[in-house]
Amino acid sequence: MKKIKEYIKERGIKQTFLQKILGISPSSCSAMLNGKRGISVDEYFMICNVLNVPLDYFKPEQLQIGEI
Repeated sequence: MKKIKEYIKERGIKQTFLQKILGISPSSCSAMLNGKRGISVDEYFMICNVLNVPLDYFKPEQLQIGEI
């Protein structure tokens, strides 16, 4: 979820904060934020809740024809 990574970086939030909230390792958090690991529904809900953003805030942009 690169959008989450951009969001926390722009606001000066440390990855360690998300690691503690989610209870995941630094390598797992890094992989998730770099799109190399999936994110569970529970993790996504917790991130949106703690960052106080609506659930659709980090949704992917619409795909354009030809990108599929």
